[in-house]
Amino acid sequence: MIRLKVAEPVDSIVYVRGVLFDDKNFIPKDTLHLKRGTAQFTSKTSIFGGIYYLYFPTIKQKVFFSLEKKDTMNISFTGKDPLGTIQSNNKENNIFFDYQRLEFSLSGVDSTFAREKATGKKFNLAQQEIFFRNKRDSLVAFRESVLKKMKQADVLALYFRTLNDLDGYLPQRSRPDLREAFIKKFDLNEPRLLFSNALEKIYYEYLSAFPMISDSLSKGIDTVMSKLICTNKAYTYSFDYFLRIIKNRSVVNSTEGVTALIEKYIKKGKCKYPDQIKAKEYLKLYEANDKLNDKSLSVNMLLKDTTGKEISLHEFARLYDYTVIMFYDPNCVHCQVEVPAMDSTIKVLEKKFNVHIGKYAVCNEPSMKVSDWKKFISDHQLSENYTHVVLGSGNNYRTDYDAYSNPTFFLINRGANFVSRKISPVSLSRLFPSLILTADK
Repeated sequence: MIRLKVAEPVDSIVYVRGVLFDDKNFIPKDTLHLKRGTAQFTSKTSIFGGIYYLYFPTIKQKVFFSLEKKDTMNISFTGKDPLGTIQSNNKENNIFFDYQRLEFSLSGVDSTFAREKATGKKFNLAQQEIFFRNKRDSLVAFRESVLKKMKQADVLALYFRTLNDLDGYLPQRSRPDLREAFIKKFDLNEPRLLFSNALEKIYYEYLSAFPMISDSLSKGIDTVMSKLICTNKAYTYSFDYFLRIIKNRSVVNSTEGVTALIEKYIKKGKCKYPDQIKAKEYLKLYEANDKLNDKSLSVNMLLKDTTGKEISLHEFARLYDYTVIMFYDPNCVHCQVEVPAMDSTIKVLEKKFNVHIGKYAVCNEPSMKVSDWKKFISDHQLSENYTHVVLGSGNNYRTDYDAYSNPTFFLINRGANFVSRKISPVSLSRLFPSLILTADK
């Protein structure tokens, strides 16, 4: 039970949510009305305990609090400044509120970092660690000092210890021993870890020490999945998270990685996947991906170019060492960034590896105005080694290539066989050195 008392309410409502609300509807939730300055939330739903928050939609502020089983809590604050004034009859949550106030006082570091990145400045993991060092040290010092006064079994103590372990670890791909020692620190089956939003942070840091190649990432995923009890809620949550990571187009051989992951844990899993509705969705994805296996022949597209001439993908591919198939929408914001980036990447690779790469660019929006299409091509100077064709209607090419999102890129060889699917400029750059090495052999 949570009772709220608010002076000078600015928001007429406040949302009570758990940190996993956006991903999984596992936890109690409610919308409380603050018109009279008081409100009460009571839930009879069984919980493990975890980190929750109050969200004020008008002032767009979140205030987090910890919750244990059978907790009854009184919280008071001023509506104009909830975080600055919030207090509770719960000692540990008052500590948590002080911690968030400290975080807020240090938030200028995050803003500065965001501005630096917006200018195009690049930061590796070590440089990021240096940039945030003072903020991190301040937060770690706070957590270490209050942990000495807290009940170590409580969820907030678990959360603070986890954050300290996260802040004390810097992923290094040259030190696999460190990443394995890091993942061993955590009881991944502890339910309250899942409901504290720390689990995703652990996974992110752990996988950051692996190369962005599906085979390598899969080894890390296997390590984690082997530690999880398959009846735990963390099992399905973790698999969902890992699949999203592998599906990232910046991962080399991402589609192959997705297929292998679903085959191992859904199609041939040692235990029955707990969420069978989700399992059926994954199996559909597996079947769609399986049709586009590497080294299999790509579906030949016969599409009309900007002059109305029909162009065969397979005949076009014979003209080059490799061909990148591009599905895009000229009005898509991501396409306006990624298609030119892919074009630039291809030019660099051609020069570096002395190869010729064609570009079979499919306007994936049949209703696109021809003038808009041609303007996109002209504005971005997409002319060298290109054929520009439009998807049109009355064909199944979008389904054949699972090209329902834009942009979508594939790499095929001179024989029109798939080399890699659903790539990005980054993953193409990572793929090419090994591709050329294999070709030389």
